[in-house]
Amino acid sequence: MPGVIGICIVAAQRLDPNMWVGRVAKPNSALDINTRFILNTFEQFTAFFIANAGLAMYCPLDQARTLPILTALFVLGRVLFWIGYHKNPYLRAFGFGLTFYPTVAAFAWLMVRMIFGIHIPL
Repeated sequence: MPGVIGICIVAAQRLDPNMWVGRVAKPNSALDINTRFILNTFEQFTAFFIANAGLAMYCPLDQARTLPILTALFVLGRVLFWIGYHKNPYLRAFGFGLTFYPTVAAFAWLMVRMIFGIHIPL
């Protein structure tokens, strides 16, 4: 959802001639930041989607509560990343971590489960 909202905002910002230098978005303008946010969100969502699909296939049904928790962390992380990016680029790190590291943990869990056959409760 944050990515879709970002696309809507960028679509409106592209109509503002003050956001452009020639045919390129002004560096560090709201349009530039939002465009980078959309790209990063797409990259993160691709990894998140694959990890969640793997968890949905390998996770026992009684432990499937992990999927909505990971989804909530993903959405919260994206929102915090976006807000932090606009305030100060260094502030985006927390939101990035909240999005990225749970996905890495899901991939690690899947590798242990698929390669070694070890089931670690979620």
